[in-house]
Amino acid sequence: MAREILFNAFSSFGVANYAPGLWRHPEDQSANCTDISYWVELAKVLERGGIDSLFLADVLAAPNLDGREAGLRSGVGVPAGDPFAAISAMAAVTDNLGFVVTGNVGYEHPFLFARRMSTLDHLTKGRIGWNIVTSSAFFTEDKGVAGEAGSADRYQHADEYAEVCYRLWEGSWADDAVVRDHDTGVHTRTERIVDINHEGPHYQLQCLHQCAPSPQRTPVLFQAGVSEHGREFASKHAEAILIGSLPREVVAMHVANVRQQAEAFGRDPRSVKCFAAVLVIAAATDELAQEKYREYTRYADEEGGRFFVSTVMALDLTQFDWDMPVEELRGKIELPIEFFIREKPDGSEWTIRDLSVTASIGLGAEVIIGSPATVADELQSWVDATDLDGFNLIAATTPGTYADFTEHVIPELRSRGVCKPGYPLGTYRNRLTGQGDRLPAEHPAAQYRFG
Repeated sequence: MAREILFNAFSSFGVANYAPGLWRHPEDQSANCTDISYWVELAKVLERGGIDSLFLADVLAAPNLDGREAGLRSGVGVPAGDPFAAISAMAAVTDNLGFVVTGNVGYEHPFLFARRMSTLDHLTKGRIGWNIVTSSAFFTEDKGVAGEAGSADRYQHADEYAEVCYRLWEGSWADDAVVRDHDTGVHTRTERIVDINHEGPHYQLQCLHQCAPSPQRTPVLFQAGVSEHGREFASKHAEAILIGSLPREVVAMHVANVRQQAEAFGRDPRSVKCFAAVLVIAAATDELAQEKYREYTRYADEEGGRFFVSTVMALDLTQFDWDMPVEELRGKIELPIEFFIREKPDGSEWTIRDLSVTASIGLGAEVIIGSPATVADELQSWVDATDLDGFNLIAATTPGTYADFTEHVIPELRSRGVCKPGYPLGTYRNRLTGQGDRLPAEHPAAQYRFG
């Protein structure tokens, strides 16, 4: 039986949503992202198409690079609004779409963050997820935050941050604490609430969680586990992992590694959903799709693409020649170099110029161009070859790319039985895992549950 494929729409609160320069395209609406109607309409498009969630990426910095001016001119990374602010409006016009929001452990105290996420889980009726990201000195410079440049240190900090949140979400309130008894006047049974006590290297807390238990308690946990320390952290904590934009054989290796590590942590390896990034340009025929892609390339901004990759690599690429092979950056960045290299038809080496061009449409993600059948074949082929559970759909134009995907590709996938015909009942976690609204007993958060 073919496996059901999951889909997240990958976006951010900005004007260059992973395609620098494409905001100039007449069909792109991302320059209107400060208008609430932009988010309302986007959410409606995604829910009509049966997309599982809107994944809101976020970067809290415009790194101090020599090429920063090119990035600012292109709108890459800055301006960037707060993605949390748009969620309530989108939840109000949808019933099923999940919302995964990026929360950086380096900038906000976990007590306040836990309250915000519980509030959103209540307001969305259990449709909220947390993409856990860490900070480095590269992104915290001059912001009054003590950045931790080492990957291991950052993830140790993130581990403690998650623990504090788990204690608040899972351990402060019993399920039956809120009774709302009109006859006795008792709203909350005080004996069913306790302070959480935490003494760690970064945080010390003795307090109640400010929110009553929300539908999921702990939001669905996402993490981009590409580096060695990132994969270890994700294998322990995450319910869904973003593998990124990598060649098939590397994606397959990372998926297998994540599942092995999850099992070593005592978790069901199949409970961790793995997603890879893909840009789909779909139309009624292969020819029309290719024509659409060629049109998009006319708006691409190569310098913006180079700056974009610099922010991902945490390395200033303007210091290198355009024609330098990307392979020569091996060892200079934390992420695997394979993340950034593609095979060229003529066999020549992949250069910084090549990387910048591809990054200008979809951040170098795997690009699939074609008719519904062509795209569906390719997506199924990826799943079969890599053991992926689904894809993060990157857009060339917003909401156009998503609208094309839901109009052309989703019906084809449904006809093949590899895409759900509608939204299952329950919370986002239950729709993602099929295992209920709460985290399973083997997840590390379960040890902090009340009682």
